[in-house]
Amino acid sequence: MRYDFLVPSCACPGCGVPLIGASNVWDGDKPQPGDASMCIKCGIISVFDAGMKLRPPTKKEFAKLSRDGRVQQMGMAHTAMRKDTKQ
Repeated sequence: MRYDFLVPSCACPGCGVPLIGASNVWDGDKPQPGDASMCIKCGIISVFDAGMKLRPPTKKEFAKLSRDGRVQQMGMAHTAMRKDTKQ
């Protein structure tokens, strides 16, 4: 898999899949602490902490992310991708 940016090795808080890199599908900027990330395997939304490792979002962050149309589109794309790979 190709990554645009390397990040410190960590794991998805949802499924535990290892993460070593990230791609920014919105604006191409390098991910920063507080930015959201979607796991390509399980689709869970996580947030980069100060050390650029993934953590679950706070309730406030989750509420904000749930209303973000970009996050909703990513969720729909992930669901469609999962359906395609199951066929």
